Amino acid sequence: MRSSTSVLIFALAFSGILLLSLSWPVTAVSSYRVGLKTGDSAYYELSGTYGFSSTQPETQMSVLGVAGTNITAGFSGFWPDGLITSNVYWLDVFTGQVRNSSSNLFFSVTPGLLLYDPIFNGANITITSQQAILCGGATRQIVTASFTKTSQNVAIGWDQTTGAMCRLSANDQNQFRFLSMAMKNTTLWGSASGPSDVFVIAGQVSAFLGLPLLALIVFVYFRRGRARNKGRPR
Repeated sequence: MRSSTSVLIFALAFSGILLLSLSWPVTAVSSYRVGLKTGDSAYYELSGTYGFSSTQPETQMSVLGVAGTNITAGFSGFWPDGLITSNVYWLDVFTGQVRNSSSNLFFSVTPGLLLYDPIFNGANITITSQQAILCGGATRQIVTASFTKTSQNVAIGWDQTTGAMCRLSANDQNQFRFLSMAMKNTTLWGSASGPSDVFVIAGQVSAFLGLPLLALIVFVYFRRGRARNKGRPR
């Protein structure tokens, strides 16, 4: 009986360690790089109260150039920083520097970001969630971040594989205006679902197997104990 108890305790402890190892948050980004290339494009649906004409509630993002960790893109009929500004934006996915320091249009980040990773090197804005959503006509794994910057509450999500922005929501704290963007079509991928993320799968497997595995161990333990008791002479 003592040996059976020891086996049960060991099995439960091993199961707990296994589940923790699978669900423990992992920070895996080792370098920051551009995941898009010149010529890539995406169309975004627009809604809100500024940055575009109500007669044309969409914009096409076209990647104009990539140099190191710097990426430049143009947005047709889109001026979130004001009518007199250019609709060509550049962004450094390593430093987080942008053409307009007050802009929150982070249209690209490095590919492969995971939970708790800084979106730029050393940034205090980190990835807070990851999920599968419809982006650019396909189901994609995206990573998201929420933050407040330049008097705006911002929520933004990027495709985990390419780093392209899938959606953005920005609300001004001091003005009654807001802006929302959602990618509806792109040349980055086809209509098939995006590649599965191994860390998401591991978390789902651990959550799925955790309680059933524990129940199986307990069932086998008590069944063996009952069989032994039946075999003993009374």
